Amino acid sequence: MSTIEAHAPGTFCWIEIAVTDEERGRAFYTSVLDLEATGAPLPNGETYTMLRKEGAPVAGLFKMERVGVPAHWKVYIAVESADETARRAEELGGKIVAPPFDVMEFGRMAVLQDPSGAVFSIWQPGTHGGFGRINEPGAPFWFELTTRDTAAAEKFYGDLFGWTTQVTAQTPHGPYKVFSSGGKFVGALVGALPAWGDAVPLWISCMAVADCDGAVARAVEGGGRAFEGPVDIPGFGKYANVADREGARFQIFTPAPGTKGLGES
Repeated sequence: MSTIEAHAPGTFCWIEIAVTDEERGRAFYTSVLDLEATGAPLPNGETYTMLRKEGAPVAGLFKMERVGVPAHWKVYIAVESADETARRAEELGGKIVAPPFDVMEFGRMAVLQDPSGAVFSIWQPGTHGGFGRINEPGAPFWFELTTRDTAAAEKFYGDLFGWTTQVTAQTPHGPYKVFSSGGKFVGALVGALPAWGDAVPLWISCMAVADCDGAVARAVEGGGRAFEGPVDIPGFGKYANVADREGARFQIFTPAPGTKGLGES
């Protein structure tokens, strides 16, 4: 487990869960991940929920304003300059979904899409630095990009953030490649199976839990769905792919002793 004071540029620093029913979303995630929730008012009259682990922020949750957009998780990567990173991403073949803008005094951000189609956000911190804990129950443990165009994604993130890759396993999806920044793990890249049809490229967040089976049971009881697992990975732990009650996908994982997570090598 780790407490984070600051996130190095080019590493994941924050996650948000966009829902249509904030109250029920808050109840679901505090139950499944055993977290506390505190709310803060937004200028539009809604509330931004901060999900916390023993007081430290680990994720945000908010009600979407856009009608017709499905519930989803958003991932953020820390940068020194949101403007410069957005400009560079576009030069490398990515798209600017939302140009850089200030989020009050908390920071400056932009929403980007990589050449393979996966959407992510970048965060230039102000008063909000990001999640304060990783690699422990209730906190982020891993991030995984699933896409059919793994070659384009690998080149894009390498050129934009300096990430390197290493093949650590062979899967039915193809090689499982781990992304590293400065020699420390930031996540992984894996191909999408043809049987998945038109499934969109996706950065998926993996949250650590003390008991994968128990967390899956709570997710189902809370109206969510488990569409893969719990599955034992010998030597690594147990994981499940789940969705919340509105369909937003994420992973839960109980690591085996010694399993490396974010910021480790």
